[in-house]
Amino acid sequence: MEINDNLTILLVLKDRESYTHRLMGYLNKISCPFKILIADGGTKDITTSLEKYKNVRCEYVKYPYDQTIKHFTSKMADVVDKITTPLCMVVDNDDFFVIEGIKHCVEFLRTHPQYSTARGAMGAIQIHDKHLHFEKNIYSIYKEPIVGETAAERILDQSKHFHGNWHAVIRTDHLQATYKLIDLWCPSNFRFIEQLVGYLYVAWGNGHRTIETPNIPFPEGYYLHETSTQRVELDGNTLASHFPPQDEWIHSDYWPEDFAKMTNAIAAAICHIDGSNWNDARHHFKKAYLHKLPDLQELLERRIGESENFRGDYTFAKATLNKITPPNEIIKQSILPTAKSEWESLRNHIGEC
Repeated sequence: MEINDNLTILLVLKDRESYTHRLMGYLNKISCPFKILIADGGTKDITTSLEKYKNVRCEYVKYPYDQTIKHFTSKMADVVDKITTPLCMVVDNDDFFVIEGIKHCVEFLRTHPQYSTARGAMGAIQIHDKHLHFEKNIYSIYKEPIVGETAAERILDQSKHFHGNWHAVIRTDHLQATYKLIDLWCPSNFRFIEQLVGYLYVAWGNGHRTIETPNIPFPEGYYLHETSTQRVELDGNTLASHFPPQDEWIHSDYWPEDFAKMTNAIAAAICHIDGSNWNDARHHFKKAYLHKLPDLQELLERRIGESENFRGDYTFAKATLNKITPPNEIIKQSILPTAKSEWESLRNHIGEC
């Protein structure tokens, strides 16, 4: 079995055990070369049921139930410290990922130390009657990298061309800093968590986008996201409550305070990377955010103004940020892509589940 110690795959769980075993069964079948670190915030401990996956190097950590977002962010802030490889990526149990594409990301970051993250396109798949159907590319409208000399520049570019990077390969100390900051200023709505990840990932360094993976039906793919009806029904109202329509979301009671928390976390990153003044960094982000939803700019300006009632302090985050290594480390071991068709392996696995 190939062993690759350059990257850890962080699998984040909250129940949906059938999806966990579907993914772990696939990783076992292909002898995944990367270590899998599982952070489980579900209702029960599943250690024993994972023992059958002999071809997967797996570390399982059981956390208290993810009853609130704060439980989730605390879990993430703790588990990231258990990662010992130079690179990592966060994955969900209802998705699949392409090992060859991940290797391309690892190789890119090894040779481009000015980048913090790398990713390919995300493909939507449907699974019906144990048959896998490729639907389309998603989260991939803007394919150019996020590149800038400063964190402030990259934050602005991220607002103009939102770079969905939740599942990107990232340098481990940058992932650690991301979730430490999110846990310090934990918002009450998960959309803010997703946006914080998007902004903080590019604050630490440039974000690469185009990874060639020729052995699946779309050329830049490295991650496959299930959009099947059963998956949507399983998540139910939990997802809907956190992702209402944009204007409804901005009108919500929690929005000004949550936006202030996001502003503080991102301003702290800008201060640390660029050496900016705290107030200037906060002002920069609030101005940059207006580019994200230009059709709602008047509403945004009013609600952002209301967020000034909830201010923060940069000293609150300094201890966390002092542990960050600037993006100038080069991974010592080169990982070269191998030519094999994972798409066929995935199709066969789905048919056997």
